[in-house]
Amino acid sequence: MRHWLSKRMRFLIIIFVGVLPEFLLGQYTYFNNEYAPNSDELISYAFNLIRRNDTLITYAFGQNSNFQITRKHDFISNEGALIDQLIFPQAHNGNFFLEYSECIVPYQNGYLHTGGWRDSIFPTWQGRVYKLRADFTVEWEFRQQLAQNDTIDGAEYGVARELIDGNILAVGIVGFDTTIFFNGAEYQNIQLTKLSPQGNLLWHKEINFTNDEFFDLPKIYTKISDLYELTNGDLLVLCSWYDDDEPFAMRFDSLGNYISHIHWGNPTQNDWLPWAVPSGNDKFVIAYQHAVGTAQIGEDYVNHKPRIGILDASDDAMTLSDWHIYDHIHYWGNVTDIEMTADSGYVVLGYGGDNTGNDFGEAYMLKVDSNFNELWYQTFQPPVTSYTSPEAWDLEITSDGGLAFAGNFENATENYYSSWVVKTDACGYLTPWDCPLEVSEIQRPDLSFSFYPNPAQMVLNISSKLRFGSLCVRDITGKAVLEQILPSDVLESQLDIALLAAGVYLLEVNYGSGQMAAMRLMVE
Repeated sequence: MRHWLSKRMRFLIIIFVGVLPEFLLGQYTYFNNEYAPNSDELISYAFNLIRRNDTLITYAFGQNSNFQITRKHDFISNEGALIDQLIFPQAHNGNFFLEYSECIVPYQNGYLHTGGWRDSIFPTWQGRVYKLRADFTVEWEFRQQLAQNDTIDGAEYGVARELIDGNILAVGIVGFDTTIFFNGAEYQNIQLTKLSPQGNLLWHKEINFTNDEFFDLPKIYTKISDLYELTNGDLLVLCSWYDDDEPFAMRFDSLGNYISHIHWGNPTQNDWLPWAVPSGNDKFVIAYQHAVGTAQIGEDYVNHKPRIGILDASDDAMTLSDWHIYDHIHYWGNVTDIEMTADSGYVVLGYGGDNTGNDFGEAYMLKVDSNFNELWYQTFQPPVTSYTSPEAWDLEITSDGGLAFAGNFENATENYYSSWVVKTDACGYLTPWDCPLEVSEIQRPDLSFSFYPNPAQMVLNISSKLRFGSLCVRDITGKAVLEQILPSDVLESQLDIALLAAGVYLLEVNYGSGQMAAMRLMVE
């Protein structure tokens, strides 16, 4: 059975103002580009996309002509040009594995990177967490090493995140019982590992649910999509398993002890991984691909439509509500990201084959408002004549206010896999200035505001045409790093930013009743 696999989640920011800020004028360039393997490579398979100022950086899985696995980073300008490339060959004696999640994220002055490794000489399975420097070299590495035997057949970490206490929490899987090996999958437990900022082990838990009334059997091919720390320190893990591909969320306390779970979707057809974005007060907007029927074209396949709802994790008994499904069908469709936009709406990223069962598929972005009403839907095909299996995995906001995603496809003419990066405007268009004003009411001129200086170092001066009650500064991942609630609604205010690190941020002005405006802020 062919299975379309998926990835990622990152916060999406869009600039919605009545007048285009002067520092953005003339910077709008959009592209749909293939980044083919080098002459000594067999594949270039992009998984993640990182934004560093005006540069987009891919994280790709490669393989050279000696069949050696490589970790690869393409540096791409705002205009789509390949301006630099870093390639890190891995050891010959094994294979590197990745979870279908956001496996590389900004951390301190570098990145956290997760994965798994099978050493074919010793032989062992190694779940790995890396701290990478800004130049993507390894600063430290944590290995959870297990000897391969009849009961151990896999170890991976899918997600690592920085916790409020400054330590690191990594979540992944441990495979066991190879007697049921099916389609590249085995029974798997979930593992949680807490590390210090230096990569030292603080504690480790492996969770087996054989005695649980819902998890009444070990599950096949469990995968992790994301991890969140809740307000009280509890941990929320988003997962799915191959056996019926039902998505679920699990709750653990701060020491990794299981508390509760909640599951949803179609239990008899393949729904696969859920993706989430925080919406405040331990609530999350969830997106996944919902199975809507099967057919037979030489092999079984399932059609999917994107579906969005709300997960409330504010107490131990988590709840789901407000489900919406959208009439965009794909064969083995996959939702791979959902991001909140500055107008309190959401953008969903996904991909899949067409609804006749062909692999000549497409990527798509779907934009909805804060009430989950569809605003626009755009599709994208690779920029070559003959291709199969296009995949879109990671969505980012660009420095000039557009959207960009990374993925890959098989170039059927050249017979290799290429990395694929698409950059659009805020409405998913590849042609400049096509984004209509009516896309969002937040683009009303009366909700525009101004501030100075920009770039800034110490204090911002903010003024608006309408009274506002609070301010929020978000970093490039969408995390709120500074908030100010004013004692009363005002037209002008100041905001102390002296403690913010240098970089690019989003300044939000909140007017109440769900209305807000946002502009890019540069801190020196």
